[in-house]
Amino acid sequence: MMAEELGVSQSRACQASLDERAAYLAALAAALAEQRLNVSQGLSVLLAANPAASADDPRGQAMSPGLRQQVACLRRDDGRSRWWWFWTWPGPTADSPPDLEPLCPAEDIGTAAQAIARVLAVPGGKPPAP
Repeated sequence: MMAEELGVSQSRACQASLDERAAYLAALAAALAEQRLNVSQGLSVLLAANPAASADDPRGQAMSPGLRQQVACLRRDDGRSRWWWFWTWPGPTADSPPDLEPLCPAEDIGTAAQAIARVLAVPGGKPPAP
């Protein structure tokens, strides 16, 4: 195989991998929306927020800045190089990268959505939709 062909092949594989991650992000965003959560999507992250804890709601004012959780879809260095969901937590300083905590494999959309909905549940509020 010529070097140019190898570059094209690697480029296609990289694009396919990014398309796979985009599909996981879209699937989790849809599952979280079914749980009545607001979702913002980036290239590798989702930010889920519980609208019942907004600044317009008295419970949300008590929880300022509300209930939000970011998760990232990244490759896990586990020898199999699969996509995983990671909880993201602020680093120790403003210029530090976030700390990442594994949540579950990216293909396990239901587990990820349930865990995020549980974290964002409002005490005394309605439970997330099944």
